[in-house]
Amino acid sequence: MLTRGWTRTLIGRFLEPEDYRNTVNHFRNYAGKKMYQRRRVELTEASAEFEAAFMLSAKRRRLAPERIDATCTRIRELRENRDQLREANIWVLSQEEMVFRKCAELFEQARARGYRTPHK
Repeated sequence: MLTRGWTRTLIGRFLEPEDYRNTVNHFRNYAGKKMYQRRRVELTEASAEFEAAFMLSAKRRRLAPERIDATCTRIRELRENRDQLREANIWVLSQEEMVFRKCAELFEQARARGYRTPHK
């Protein structure tokens, strides 16, 4: 997401809550990595509100003009294909499905450890 020109503020404003979390094998990031569905991100990027917020953010961050142009070109392309994006089925996990996925991930991690208690 950050490579597409998003900031954490833009993510919090337009995309929160995340669709699901991916496990990360690192002790400092036990909560995992936030994941967003591509179609939902592209629909958001195709909106005029996002474009205005991105332009303000880009000016504040003093991004290179080439990067701003590339992002604006992508936004315009997405806006032209917005109808196709809307027709696509966007699947968002319910809270119960997210809990079930988290439980399955915990069992998978325990199985990989041989069901031993991890040391801290």
